[in-house]
Amino acid sequence: MRAKMSIEKRAKQFLPFSTLRGLDAVLRRKEWEVESRQKLKDKIWSIEETQFEEGDTGGDRDVE
Repeated sequence: MRAKMSIEKRAKQFLPFSTLRGLDAVLRRKEWEVESRQKLKDKIWSIEETQFEEGDTGGDRDVE
């Protein structure tokens, strides 16, 4: 029967699987992009809603 492996030695076995260096940074960047896009979308919607409430329906805009 084998001796029970320590937690430290057991954890070291799985270190090779954490070789995707920079993955955390890439995920944080992607999260920032998604959040920024959502904030911009929300801001645009709030501006359009404000214009609509003021009576501007957009019907008098020139469309090219």
